[in-house]
Amino acid sequence: MKITLGFLFILGVAICSTWASCWWTGCQPRDWAVRGCSHYDQDERENQECRDDRGVEGNKYLCCPKGLGPPPGEEGPTPPPTGEEFVSYEQFRDAVTKNGHPTPSHEQYRNFNSYARSKERFLIR
Repeated sequence: MKITLGFLFILGVAICSTWASCWWTGCQPRDWAVRGCSHYDQDERENQECRDDRGVEGNKYLCCPKGLGPPPGEEGPTPPPTGEEFVSYEQFRDAVTKNGHPTPSHEQYRNFNSYARSKERFLIR
């Protein structure tokens, strides 16, 4: 099977557009009553320690739209292959994470393969 530049372009666009809507909060001090991403109706992907302007310790949070799958490292077992995939989940995951994006969910992997399969006549010669 030949993988063309078109296929790689679609992979890049799919990954970037999916994760482009994630954003970091500012430093949320530990003395705040409400912290994290839930009050923005978002899922928390990561957090980092920080200090606010007053020097109070807190955290800043990476917030992403709900439904992008579980946080990295918690995606569960790899689904069995159906024979319809362009790439394995491991290849897809490695391509995504090597480009600095969080680990994709299995749902994103299935959606990618479904989309790629629908464009197959343009991608494979």
